[in-house]
Amino acid sequence: MLITALGLLIFWFKLVPAASGEWSFCANENEYCSFSGTKEVRYGADGQYAYGTYTDGVDCTNDVFGDPIYGTVKSCDVFYNKPHISLSPTSFTFSGISGGPTPAGQTLTISNTGGTTLKWSGSTNQGWCHISNPNNNVNVNPGSSVTRTITVDAPSNVGSFSCNVTISDANADNSPQTASVTYNVSAGSCPSGSVSLNPTSINIGQTSTASAPSGFTGGSFSSSNTGVATISGSTATGVGPGQAAISGTGWSYPANGATGCSLSSSSLTVISAPPAAPSNAQTDNSVCGKVTITWTDNSSNETGFHVYRSKSGKQGSIDLSDYELIASVSANTTAYTDSTVSTGKSYSYAVTSYK
Repeated sequence: MLITALGLLIFWFKLVPAASGEWSFCANENEYCSFSGTKEVRYGADGQYAYGTYTDGVDCTNDVFGDPIYGTVKSCDVFYNKPHISLSPTSFTFSGISGGPTPAGQTLTISNTGGTTLKWSGSTNQGWCHISNPNNNVNVNPGSSVTRTITVDAPSNVGSFSCNVTISDANADNSPQTASVTYNVSAGSCPSGSVSLNPTSINIGQTSTASAPSGFTGGSFSSSNTGVATISGSTATGVGPGQAAISGTGWSYPANGATGCSLSSSSLTVISAPPAAPSNAQTDNSVCGKVTITWTDNSSNETGFHVYRSKSGKQGSIDLSDYELIASVSANTTAYTDSTVSTGKSYSYAVTSYK
């Protein structure tokens, strides 16, 4: 408002800048107000101001602005917009395979599109995603930018995960700003592996233990021939002579999240139990030039019996390397006559069952 010599009241109607900024002292009355670029400047005191828009400085005088408050010492203030945070991009997507390599980092650009310096800090809301140097920050001048790297941890659990990267400045007119991070982790492929058997050959009625390679969990074993071997849990039991392939299905490999894995089969051989040894062997040499050997048959599954004679004739020898096979007889036989003996010599015999 200006009071003229004629007593007229003259008012200046100027638009006042929006509130998202601040006034900064520039010069006293009758001084030069220096600044760069185009700025809004106010001239006055005690809440009464004249406003104008000027470029690269202005004289702080009544001649330029008029006198908004007569008889009072005035000054010029320049209006500076607050810092304004701009992020690019505002979303990130990472992909990985569980147990595989860590995805490469991606670049976040932090720009200041406001009028004063941006003094920012960064943070994330998940432990597996990170922003480089979040608290070692370079102040960003108006119209400038700085870059930071967004990274994620090595892929582990399978799924899709979300994180927010937050950039803040309490003085900015739009703080905080966030960039979203999506991390898609898929399961890896099933590694190759085969069933291990211990032992690989058993008798009917005996058992073998099946196991998976290290790192596999949660699957099951099966037998290709349940007439030869059945399996319960990890225990294979021989039920008949022959061979059965023991394989694995439905296994998981937690190291890379793979599921539904199959294990190559291993062969299990099942043989009949050896027949029980005969007992009560005796000899009868009552017939000249002949010795008859008799024994008790203690088995029901033998194919036959082998009859051995000592090469040295040593009585009571138990060293079978001293014996030679002289006859094989059929199952259920309990006697054999050796007609190749000589009068006056001593002989020792052994009888075994075989299958």
